[in-house]
Amino acid sequence: MQAIIDSPITIGDNNIVSVIHNEKDNIDWEELKEECLFAIQHLPSDVRERQVAEELFVDSVNKDSHKLRNTFKKYAAELSSKLFSGVAGAVLTELIKSFVIK
Repeated sequence: MQAIIDSPITIGDNNIVSVIHNEKDNIDWEELKEECLFAIQHLPSDVRERQVAEELFVDSVNKDSHKLRNTFKKYAAELSSKLFSGVAGAVLTELIKSFVIK
């Protein structure tokens, strides 16, 4: 019998099969932090978009993708404003698109 490599098929009697799925978030946390800082520095202190950028910065420092996703969804309106999109970098813009659309 030939060996079956990388196959989802298991032949045998009373086999125990464990499948471990490690979902990698593929987020460049350092770049995200830098872009959030840039946004914070360039947004007026009295606008809601700046508060959102500050919250995103905290999420990026903590590398919390679940919280980051919730923040994107919670503040979709602020993140899609012309004011915010004017200062958001490419990484931040792509993350917003990917998290809000999901």
